[in-house]
Amino acid sequence: MITHSPLNWWLGKFINNQYFSLARFGDGEWLCIQGKQGANSHGCNYTPELRQDLIDTLKDYRLMRGMQRILPRQLREVREFMKFREFVDTEIFGDLLAEGKLKPLFDILRKKHVVIVSSANKRQFPFYNHFIETPLTNTHLESERIIKECLAYRKPAVYLFCCGMAAGTLIHKLHGKIQNSYLIDFGHLLDPFIGDNSREYLKHIPQEIINQNL
Repeated sequence: MITHSPLNWWLGKFINNQYFSLARFGDGEWLCIQGKQGANSHGCNYTPELRQDLIDTLKDYRLMRGMQRILPRQLREVREFMKFREFVDTEIFGDLLAEGKLKPLFDILRKKHVVIVSSANKRQFPFYNHFIETPLTNTHLESERIIKECLAYRKPAVYLFCCGMAAGTLIHKLHGKIQNSYLIDFGHLLDPFIGDNSREYLKHIPQEIINQNL
């Protein structure tokens, strides 16, 4: 159900131009899919519209679906939604980031045309070719505008979506519409490089280790 692949497997896809779209599912996405009320820890509201888009994304067989780490109890609760679907383990990226070992990935990205789709604070990231701005939270409310901006740019690139639970839904709607491109739900992986250690485990990682990734 969940495939665990080493970093070199992912790097090979970039080296060999094996284009893919990746949507990631973590605790917030699963809670929204289950119909939970309220919002996640970043203030993104669980709405019926977001829930339906997440379900549609989950059912999209064209996408690679990433599984982020969730509690064992929650994993049991969502098994029905996961049934007959394959997932790839995307926690490898966070683990390597915390160890200062994600540099091979960033070295490859530096050589690519990179588009960041994220909130304004990510403009501080050291390298990218184009930036498409999203709200800091509740990005799903501006999905139509963001999709139009991506399609207006439409250049072959590595599109890194760092915009919360809406990331995968945007990728689902854009898949196949920008030729020779990677559409990747990059999650929180840019946060430490702009001084925003939004994940608890990153707050205890020395900055020199974080910097080793670049």
